[in-house]
Amino acid sequence: MGYCVEQDILVMRRSTRSACMNADFLVVLLVLAMGIGFVLSVFSRGAAGEKNNCTEHDYFTRLFLLPQGEHSRWEAEQDVVSTLADGVVSIVAEDNYQHVSDAYPSDAEVAFSQRFLGNLSLLLPYAQEGVTQGWRTWFQEELPEDWHRFFIVDGFTVPVEGDIEKPWEITLYCARAEHYFCVSVRDGGSRLQSIDG
Repeated sequence: MGYCVEQDILVMRRSTRSACMNADFLVVLLVLAMGIGFVLSVFSRGAAGEKNNCTEHDYFTRLFLLPQGEHSRWEAEQDVVSTLADGVVSIVAEDNYQHVSDAYPSDAEVAFSQRFLGNLSLLLPYAQEGVTQGWRTWFQEELPEDWHRFFIVDGFTVPVEGDIEKPWEITLYCARAEHYFCVSVRDGGSRLQSIDG
């Protein structure tokens, strides 16, 4: 009887050890598969399925042309040296092929962009009313007179046909709130649209 019990114990130890080795192997295999999947996803981002088409432009540092069905015709990034920016300002066309069939920015859209990118402080009077609403909402206090020292320009949209009388938006990052204040500009004034993290 003692011999059979010892044999049973040995068989159980072998099967337990085998099960542990199989579990370890499965964990290693799972980690390896996840790693390969991650690497493939990183490398496939630039593949043919990419929607954004980065192209050269005479003015914008980086210009991305978007196909119909996206939220805009084009987006741009401009490298800016200013105390009112962190080095890059984003610009997005409000027009989504409604008035212009070409994806490239029109001359009027470029001129609108140049006006504000050349002097970001020109955006502040347009944003102030909406920022005041956001400040009251977030901090439960009145906007200080030197409010601009708490904000940098993250980006803005270009109104249809570059016409400042048409709707557009400004997004400012508030260092004190550590959130983005997005305001919509209409009829020369602005309203808070959102405060996002």
